[in-house]
Amino acid sequence: MELDDGAVNDFVALGLSRYEARVYLTLVTRESYTAAEVARAAQVPRQRVYDVLDALVRRRLAIPRPGRVAGFSAVSPELAITRLMALQRESLERLDQASSALAAALTPLWTAGQTHTDPLDYIEVLRDPKAIAELFASIQEQAAHELLSFCKPPFVAPAANTEGIRTVRRLRRAGGNGPRGVHA
Repeated sequence: MELDDGAVNDFVALGLSRYEARVYLTLVTRESYTAAEVARAAQVPRQRVYDVLDALVRRRLAIPRPGRVAGFSAVSPELAITRLMALQRESLERLDQASSALAAALTPLWTAGQTHTDPLDYIEVLRDPKAIAELFASIQEQAAHELLSFCKPPFVAPAANTEGIRTVRRLRRAGGNGPRGVHA
């Protein structure tokens, strides 16, 4: 029997494993299968089919049929889908409750953490020379009264830092101070 990949994928979306979906879809085609028959028809390894059948029985999607050789039957597709949907709804409800409890527990911690200040928050470590040069140019441009700098090679600003020269002139004209750099 060729199993429809779409139906297998739909059952997987409802919470079954691929093997469980293949076995269930095979079981619906006949009144009863033995474990060996369903393994062959569903193309599931025989050593795995017993675990798969057991899982389907636990989920009440398959019914064991006692006999000289035990067989298995599928419950009706409507009932199987209803049961799988109920399991998904229960799982979603548990997730909803867990997420609500988690949000309630973490919100006070988050709120308290928003008021925490770090004395070193003003320090930003940059490693990319282009980003350093762009930030340095932006700082020079935004300077209003004073520009302090700490310089240590290698320098990433252009050698003829015309923006810096314009900034120093602008600050001095406004009565402020130009750069007082510390050179390391």
